[in-house]
Amino acid sequence: MSGWDYIMPHRLLVNRSLRKASDNLRLHIDEYQLKYDREIERYTAEIEQAKAEKESAFESAKSSLINELSKDSTLFEKVHEGLIAYADLFFRRQCLNRVYEIKKLEMQALIEYGDFLTEQMRLIGEEIDILEERKDRLTLQAQVNDILELLSLSGCDIAIDSDKNAQTLLAKVIELIESTEDGDWIKKQSLRTLRSILQERVDFLPVIQYITWTIQQKVQLSRQLSIERRKANEDKKIKASELREVSESIDTLTRELDEQARIVREFWAVPITQLNVQKSYLYAKKNEAYDEYKTVSEKIESIKKLQTSDSSWDELWSRKKELRECIIPGLKNEIASVNSELKQWFLRREMIYSLCKRNNVFLISDNNAIESDEYRIINNRLTELYRIEEDSNKREEERFKVESAQIQQRRKEKIEELTAKIKIAEKNLAEKNYALSQATQQLLNSKRHDKRFFLLKIFAESEEVSKAKKALQIATKQKKEVDNLLSGLKAELSKAIDKFDKELKDCRPKPYCPTAAESDEREKLEHRRAELLSNPGKRKSVQKEKKDEG
Repeated sequence: MSGWDYIMPHRLLVNRSLRKASDNLRLHIDEYQLKYDREIERYTAEIEQAKAEKESAFESAKSSLINELSKDSTLFEKVHEGLIAYADLFFRRQCLNRVYEIKKLEMQALIEYGDFLTEQMRLIGEEIDILEERKDRLTLQAQVNDILELLSLSGCDIAIDSDKNAQTLLAKVIELIESTEDGDWIKKQSLRTLRSILQERVDFLPVIQYITWTIQQKVQLSRQLSIERRKANEDKKIKASELREVSESIDTLTRELDEQARIVREFWAVPITQLNVQKSYLYAKKNEAYDEYKTVSEKIESIKKLQTSDSSWDELWSRKKELRECIIPGLKNEIASVNSELKQWFLRREMIYSLCKRNNVFLISDNNAIESDEYRIINNRLTELYRIEEDSNKREEERFKVESAQIQQRRKEKIEELTAKIKIAEKNLAEKNYALSQATQQLLNSKRHDKRFFLLKIFAESEEVSKAKKALQIATKQKKEVDNLLSGLKAELSKAIDKFDKELKDCRPKPYCPTAAESDEREKLEHRRAELLSNPGKRKSVQKEKKDEG
């Protein structure tokens, strides 16, 4: 195979093809990067536009809401601040939802851009492998090892260095041709043939150099793409963090929006709940009145049929008349009044919902909540009433602990004090008993030792007997005093124990006794809550106006 068979496709066609492919690849990468940059710019502009539209929509809705609400001063004062705050949160969340979608598109563009760069790097790597293979083939063809080996075997006088290549060897051969005489035509012809072979191999060297340069350019391009891909991966991390932040902000705004909607709804939910509680209680009372009226009527009819004289006849007729003419009509009137008020509040509620809808602010209702506003308000109020009782009982328990500890301490100190005095008194009593015993014995001894005549003993006592009697009287008196003192101390101890026991009993915690108003309110709220619990549909949605059945 001649050298041109390698030179022509590589130097002319392949070189042109490589240059064109390289230019096309660079152009393709630049076009894609320009497209990506434009997409990012467009997304950034859309985010700014969404923020601007949010501000514009909020200001427009705010102006419209204030204008509509100002027509009713009472309504304006109670709901306009909460409603404006809700509108602000609503448009902010709407804007963030749009920003989140745009940032997702940005993330998708980054992912696609990273995939594109990875694919281009793969293609460049494949091209480098092909070029390396071609370079190796040409390098193998351009080697002169076989020529050098033949020269060394032929005994040619050409000086050969070990690092000779085709180009330097060709220059040496040309030099030898020029220096060879024409008469030595065999040598000259051989050298010319060798020159032709070397020339073919020298012609490979520019192609090898070009392929080497091309490989270097593609390696450099691949490195640039790798840097760009690394930057895209870093951008993806940043964008993922931004997406998380936006998502968390949306969740936070959603919770705030739900809470603000609840605050706005409380404008009508609280009075509607109060009216429903009252209405439910009135219906219960009306039903009780009808039941009582039926029972009284049956008793009257029973007396009529039996034709007996019953002392309750007049009382029954009086009660029946009272139920028919006063109690039942009064309850009906109260129910009608409550229904009228409910209707007014339902109209206000629908007006605010319609007003919000006209301004593209959709007020969250309690229809999708776990429990309705009414059930929640009743539960919160009952919890508040129960907490009042619990707090009062807790304070009583704490007071009892403090006061009982103080009483117990005083009781202990007093008992210890009196017990000590009693012990001293008992010791004194023992001593006085002993002294009394001694005085008694001394008197007996004195009388026994009195040797005077019997009559003298009757009319006059001896000095020793008189002294003994006097000592006995003193001992008796002292014993009595100690007895009285000991009895008094024991009585005082018993009285003190009774007194402290009474104080402990009196300071026991007193259970909370709700006021009549609290008891009445609790009864009505518990009745209404039980009614809602018995009907889950009522519990999960706003209680609508009931038609008066009576």
